[in-house]
Amino acid sequence: LNQSLGSNLVVPDFKEFVAEIKKLYLELSDFKGGANADYIPQLSRANPDMWGIAVCTIDGQRFAIGDVDIPFCIQSCSKALNYAINVSELGPDTVHKYLARSQAASDLTK
Repeated sequence: LNQSLGSNLVVPDFKEFVAEIKKLYLELSDFKGGANADYIPQLSRANPDMWGIAVCTIDGQRFAIGDVDIPFCIQSCSKALNYAINVSELGPDTVHKYLARSQAASDLTK
């Protein structure tokens, strides 16, 4: 509460930030390119017309627009989240002791 009242938030001008997110959402809403991945059953069944953006800062500022109440499968997106959590909790040196780059991971980035 003190951070909010003192304007000491992670995103100080959250209204401006939200305006930019809304702008991005509207600009990208009509994009219909690509196709669902068919090698993962959960992704192949996803409705490609669902589209939303949700943001929650570490100090609790929240904004959501679009189809944000529809459950969805994050699949490989979870890798980046887990990596960030582990680096934050354990530090990069510890995490990188156990992290290896496989050919399969390399193939995904091509």
